Amino acid sequence: MDYYLNFRNLLLWLCMIGGISAFAQQKVTGTVTSEKGLPLPGVSVIQKGVLNGTVTDFDGVYELTLSAGEDLLVISYLGFQTEEVKVATQS
Repeated sequence: MDYYLNFRNLLLWLCMIGGISAFAQQKVTGTVTSEKGLPLPGVSVIQKGVLNGTVTDFDGVYELTLSAGEDLLVISYLGFQTEEVKVATQS
């Protein structure tokens, strides 16, 4: 009986933590293009301050789920200047 109650409490606790973590995340999508409007494949898009990032696909599109913390993306590509973009200011 004690084992069942402890397991149930543990399961309830894990569900609560998972809910809090999911609530704190934000999904960001976008397209990285050159100055001429051409899509750039293989661009690194990284959330600043955490080990969270992705790479753009063939059409320059990326999708990233931000973890809690910094809302700043570091965008870098070979041959281009690295940029930092605030997520809240972009559409």
